[in-house]
Amino acid sequence: MKSAAKKQGKLVHNFILSIGLCIFVFITFQIFYLSNEVKSKISQLYQASCSEIVVARAAQISEWNEIFINDLRYLTEQKVVKNGNIDEIHTWIEEHGDFPNPEFGMTLFADINGNTTVFNSSASANISDRNYFKNFINKKPAEFTTAPVKERAYERYMYFCAKTAYNSQNIPIGFFANGVYLDNLIEICNNIKLGNNAHSVILDGDGRVISHYNKDYIMKVNYLTDPEGADNKGLQNLARKMVAGETSSSWIRKDKVDYFAAFAPVPGTDWSIALEIPKLQINKIANVLSLTIFVFGIIMALAITVVVVFLFSKITKPLNKFEHAMLEIASGEADLTKRINIDRNDEIGRLAASFNMFMERNQNIILTIKQSEQRLSEIESETAQKLVDTKDAIKQLSYNIDNIETQEKNQSGAVDETAGAVEEITQNIDRSEERRVGKECRSRW
Repeated sequence: MKSAAKKQGKLVHNFILSIGLCIFVFITFQIFYLSNEVKSKISQLYQASCSEIVVARAAQISEWNEIFINDLRYLTEQKVVKNGNIDEIHTWIEEHGDFPNPEFGMTLFADINGNTTVFNSSASANISDRNYFKNFINKKPAEFTTAPVKERAYERYMYFCAKTAYNSQNIPIGFFANGVYLDNLIEICNNIKLGNNAHSVILDGDGRVISHYNKDYIMKVNYLTDPEGADNKGLQNLARKMVAGETSSSWIRKDKVDYFAAFAPVPGTDWSIALEIPKLQINKIANVLSLTIFVFGIIMALAITVVVVFLFSKITKPLNKFEHAMLEIASGEADLTKRINIDRNDEIGRLAASFNMFMERNQNIILTIKQSEQRLSEIESETAQKLVDTKDAIKQLSYNIDNIETQEKNQSGAVDETAGAVEEITQNIDRSEERRVGKECRSRW
């Protein structure tokens, strides 16, 4: 019985271990597959989000600059401007010095010769040596945004959002410009957030950094000519694409850290904005999700195991009844009246019913055998009695035969005596005859 229980225990344990192993392998494969899928999808999502944010921020900066340019429309539509008299324009500006928006560093008018008049200031200068003025003279765009420059009067970096002024004959006579402090642009860029370690960078058309999370880089580092060291792989290639006005993304390496960079041009400028995200940040979210999947997988595996053990116990409980009944039948009294009471409408219930039917048939067979055995016993008793009677008859017959044999022996002795007497009589007769004959012979002689 202990051996059977031990075997049953091994069967249960082996079954549970097999199911547990299968679940473990399945969950492990699922976690590995899902983790890789999550990392891939998170990376793609991050890249897509980064690209969308960059494009949106580039449009936001462009719209912000456009607002500054649109503020100049009031000035370009003034009658004094349409008259085209440069001296009158300069005088008119001096008389209307309260125009500048507080957000602007300055508002100025530059004539076709590069002479400037600044609103609300007595300062004036000639900017004909500035690149943005030369660009205006060569291309005469209706509106434009310059690269940041350090104004001599303010000793601060600013860029200009400019609108060309036309006289009534639609001939360019100069431009009005709102000077915007570069710090305002830098603040906008620093507010671009995607996680904790993502940073934005803006390059001018020549690769120079005009906005950066590291202040030491601003207006001092050029990504095309100063790639920040030999370890910064892909940085120059990134700068080339940005300067070329491409909207794309790439992987770069800076200071031994891998970054994903998405970039897009800023409409209306020569600038390009990039958003750099460390690879570790991208993987961090993927790792958190992978851990969540792992924990969920473990919980699911435990839940499945508990359910399997519960279901297996529901199956083994009636089977234990089978085992107990069979052991009782196999050992000792072999009580065939035992039945398994399992009221289930399933395979186990049908198995129990079949077992009970089998036991009933066995009981009937054994009962028939017992009845046959009893009849045989009765026949055996009758036969034994008949044998005893036959034996007694044989003994009597043997006794009778012995008596007959004794009588025969007695009769044989009497016969022998009679024969002897007859023989003696015969001999006497013969002797008498011989004497008679002798007498006759003698009488003749």
